[in-house]
Amino acid sequence: MRNRTTVANLIKQLRKLPPDALIVWQDHDHYEYEYNAMVNEALLGNDALCENVGVPSGTIVALKG
Repeated sequence: MRNRTTVANLIKQLRKLPPDALIVWQDHDHYEYEYNAMVNEALLGNDALCENVGVPSGTIVALKG
């Protein structure tokens, strides 16, 4: 895995941004005006997702559209 962002790191970054701003998912190869989807919820990842990523159960958050 390239860069691991924790919930604490993400919260720190988000606190610097406008609280009413919408959140979208944007791949690294998109232009500034392109995005994949709106992020509508953040959920604790299930055991299968944790296993797939290679982290202990209960230690991953999934952003969903």
